[in-house]
Amino acid sequence: MDFLEPILGSASGLDAGQWKAVLVFTVKGALFCLPFLILGILVEKDVYRVPVFGRVIKTLVLMLVVFPVFGFGLLNYLAPRFSDNFWAAFPWLENLWIMEGALPPLVLALLCGTFLALYLGEIWKGSLRE
Repeated sequence: MDFLEPILGSASGLDAGQWKAVLVFTVKGALFCLPFLILGILVEKDVYRVPVFGRVIKTLVLMLVVFPVFGFGLLNYLAPRFSDNFWAAFPWLENLWIMEGALPPLVLALLCGTFLALYLGEIWKGSLRE
């Protein structure tokens, strides 16, 4: 197994000590997703049998998940255009400005908006099987 560490280091650029941090971050991400998975299992049923109240709940859960990611992409897209007064008023937002360039945050925001529009259309049309 001595040959595995140099191969993984060459392919990923990580040292052996950094793999623990990657594993911990992955486990934290999986644990963060568990409540949404359980909520999805409880709420998800065949759309044809779900009343309007169920469709409203699906819409609210969708917006709860999509809007923070959309806002993150929008913030990273608009961040270079904000003045120093804005950053002085909201210093905690500066930690969320992590994307370089205009294209990655724009793509993230467009993907979130497209997903939101398509999924809302399927929920309110009544067919999630297409």
